[in-house]
Amino acid sequence: MQTKICRKCGNELPLDNFYKHKEMLDGHLNHCKECVKSRVRNHRKDHQEYFKEYEFNRNRTTKRREWKKKHVNKTKINKKNREIKRLSLKQRRQTIEGYQKSHNAFTRAVKSGKIVRPDICQVCGTADKVIGHHCDYTKPLNVVWLCNACHGLYHSSENELGLKVKSAVNLLFEIGLKGIS
Repeated sequence: MQTKICRKCGNELPLDNFYKHKEMLDGHLNHCKECVKSRVRNHRKDHQEYFKEYEFNRNRTTKRREWKKKHVNKTKINKKNREIKRLSLKQRRQTIEGYQKSHNAFTRAVKSGKIVRPDICQVCGTADKVIGHHCDYTKPLNVVWLCNACHGLYHSSENELGLKVKSAVNLLFEIGLKGIS
């Protein structure tokens, strides 16, 4: 693995910790990502008035106004959906015992690498972004990986397909498939 020394902090880091830059000899900037982020953060903080005015003027351009006219209804719908989702999440946190604690433990396990997120749904086999679904919040790391479609069908199990997904998920939990790899 190739490494490089950051000119700002002096740390020797892998090349993954440097932004790509085609004009540099090795194809990467001479400052690590953390130093660049710190520099940009400080620059924005030191020049707040400039950036405030820049964003104000940028939002007044004809290109932006046309975009807003075209997408204003979508934005309103998205805001409404976000509010509904926020309220239902708040209600879920309050009514389901152990929901938040289980969710946090699961998220930490995924981020730390204890659980590896697969690329396919365990019910339909679709190669899509999958969601870890809990059936029992007392076992936070015991999940079935579902695509958005199967997860939605599981929770709206009024129709025949939803009932099939629900029975498949329950069967997976019975035989002991877990999110831990």
